[in-house]
Amino acid sequence: MKLYFRLIQFVFALLPVIAVGQSVYSGKVTDTQTHFPIAGAVVSAIGSEAQTTTNNLGYFTLNTGSDTTPDTEDYQVEAVNGIILWNSKKVIDVWIANVLGQISGKVYRAQTGSGQINMTNFANGIYLLNITCNGVRKTHKLIKARNALLSETLSPKAISQNESLQQNAGSASDSLVISSSGYYPQKYAFQKTGETYELLKLNNGNIDYLNRLIRPEAFTLLQGAPLNPSYGEVKSVKVVYSISDNSIYYTNSEKHLIHFYFCRDVLGYNKGHAMFNQEQYTRNVNRKYILASLNHFTSSDRYTLEFFAGDELDCSDIEKVYNKIAQTAWIGSKLYFYANATKWEGCTNVPIITSRELYNGQNYQALNPESNYGYLRKIEASELGQTYLGRHDIVVLNSIPIDISVVAGIITTEFQTPLSHINVLSHNRGTPNMALRDGWTNPKIEKLLNKLVYLKVSLDSFNIREATLQEAELFWAQKEPQTIHQLKSDINTKGLIDLTKADVNSVSLIGGKAANFAELKKINVANYGVLPMPEGDFAIPFSYYYNHIKKYGLDVFIDSMLKDPVFRTDAAWRDKQLKILRDSIKKSPLDPELLQQVVQHLSITGNFMDFRFRSSTNAEDIEGFNGAGLYESYTGSLSNPDKPVDKAIRKVWASLWSYAAFEERDYFKIDHQTIAMGILVHRSYPAEAANGVAITENLYNAFNPGITVNVQVGEISVVNPEEKYLPDQLICYTFSSENIYEYLNHSNVPGMEGKTVMTDEELTLLKRFCVAIHNHYCTLNTVCKPMDIEFKVDLINGERKIYIKQARLY
Repeated sequence: MKLYFRLIQFVFALLPVIAVGQSVYSGKVTDTQTHFPIAGAVVSAIGSEAQTTTNNLGYFTLNTGSDTTPDTEDYQVEAVNGIILWNSKKVIDVWIANVLGQISGKVYRAQTGSGQINMTNFANGIYLLNITCNGVRKTHKLIKARNALLSETLSPKAISQNESLQQNAGSASDSLVISSSGYYPQKYAFQKTGETYELLKLNNGNIDYLNRLIRPEAFTLLQGAPLNPSYGEVKSVKVVYSISDNSIYYTNSEKHLIHFYFCRDVLGYNKGHAMFNQEQYTRNVNRKYILASLNHFTSSDRYTLEFFAGDELDCSDIEKVYNKIAQTAWIGSKLYFYANATKWEGCTNVPIITSRELYNGQNYQALNPESNYGYLRKIEASELGQTYLGRHDIVVLNSIPIDISVVAGIITTEFQTPLSHINVLSHNRGTPNMALRDGWTNPKIEKLLNKLVYLKVSLDSFNIREATLQEAELFWAQKEPQTIHQLKSDINTKGLIDLTKADVNSVSLIGGKAANFAELKKINVANYGVLPMPEGDFAIPFSYYYNHIKKYGLDVFIDSMLKDPVFRTDAAWRDKQLKILRDSIKKSPLDPELLQQVVQHLSITGNFMDFRFRSSTNAEDIEGFNGAGLYESYTGSLSNPDKPVDKAIRKVWASLWSYAAFEERDYFKIDHQTIAMGILVHRSYPAEAANGVAITENLYNAFNPGITVNVQVGEISVVNPEEKYLPDQLICYTFSSENIYEYLNHSNVPGMEGKTVMTDEELTLLKRFCVAIHNHYCTLNTVCKPMDIEFKVDLINGERKIYIKQARLY
């Protein structure tokens, strides 16, 4: 028998009925949290001057007609939680006995008016409640369990579906307004005689749950941040539905962070977290609960019912919970079901909302929840290349840049992909990054432009205010890197590098990207084989870059440039000198011997004619300095004279000295005299079906281990999004051998409506690859850290094939 329940109420006498031709309303008013009756509540009928107040048991009778109020019964007795309450017009005897008939506690004899017996200190067990009035004795069996009472003979009253939960009930003669000191006033459409009407306290304290959400303030009282906050401006209440008795618990989602905590601490589940996950998300005889989240998207004022994507629920289960929420919450037509797993997209008996509809009204997105101080500047994205930004600038941009130099914070007016280059850079820098669609005209932003501000990006909201220089300088001194780092580089080794003979420790020879690529070639996936990687791979070591710089005297130019005090203090001058250096690197002829070696090697790689020459430095893809998006990659072709191989090599080398790359290294105190550029080479992808990024960590919910995947159709970039196109965003869960995929968002590219970028079979294979890479690096590093993995789905003779493009520590 269930020991916990939200309300035990029994009435031993019928309330008055409505006489024909009369307007008589009757019912009871209770506290929606404690379920205790509210005495003295004022009840009035809209369209009538008549009003009344509730008695000490919360009952009322309101007569708006000319007839006198009908006679009430002699007494009313009920039990609420662990207390027995009564109100009597006549003499009654009330006492408690054990099952042997022995009197327990005090005997209340010859009582009129109100009284109570507190049974909270009684031992658990079975008792008999005895009531005698007018010579008639009634006995009811009670079961005492903890601080609750249960009567097997009398059922609690419940408000029927949609009955009075419409807060905006129309002004009609059958609408009641109920108010009481310390409570929110509530408007109810009158239901049948004897119903219960609930009020919400203005201040409820640190409660555990409510069984009803009778108004928006009830949701606010319980809300917390969603466990999977893919976009901001979302508040969430975790919901527990008890299968056995069709009861629902809207939980305090700040106090009980996950469903298990609530079920353990409040409902008494005692088998542990692992068993809870095993029993309460699968179909089995021990399942007691259906677990869900009720999310409020504040910008569009929509509410969504969502479930864990791996839950073994069918459409009838979803309908059952949806209908229960519709019955017990005021939300009405604003309630939708969001199918975050493809298996539920056919549950059309409840209103379904798509991710495109859901997020279309969102204004705020948190990308990197951090805080910083800086001078707030608003810049057209098209003018970013001609605008010199300082590391203490917080920048508002009207679109998403491909890259950006070190700044104190970023606000874009377009939503970003969480794994985009500028967000990975923000993550690496520890600086706030957010999207605000109305950021270009937002009054809160406008009034602070060109001022020193404090910006804090949180998962569901942001805070920006004016700041003092003193607090900002103290923050910068504590947060920003201070130690100078000198990098190692092998400038003597010549010849093209066979990557089967290199590994992750070859960073000082060929750079971080090529070294990690070489390490990936050593990984075998169980029951599959080696990782699928781009064909025709090799690396050009640092020595050729170093010789190119030295041969044309550019090393002297670099030394002089770095020592120039104007270069250090004047951003415009710094940008100009760096451009001169890049142009010199690109214009200086390539070593003919190197070019011959590269072309000869490319010629024997099969039928491939186009190749990617990818930047690989000793200041990139290394622990503590991700360097995402700082350096450039270019295509060199054996057949296209507009894309010669030597030009591609020189352009990659030149990108080492871009303004953004220099500023990034300078921020992290990397000695520029010790940097070097190698090049990773492999065949290009002329027919991409999809491209994506995976992080071997659930970035949204640490309680459920998984892989965060962003993947986009075709060649539309995930890391450098364009045209406001957002990718499929999903979690591939790894805590189970089952293939569980939870979609947070779907691609908004035209033509992708109702489709996923990758199939479930492809995601299953990608998950295996990612797990193999993650585990391999765990062994290498003797500690597990999340990996940042880039991949592609290529089309080869019409067949789709996944390729792992690169991996690095996240």
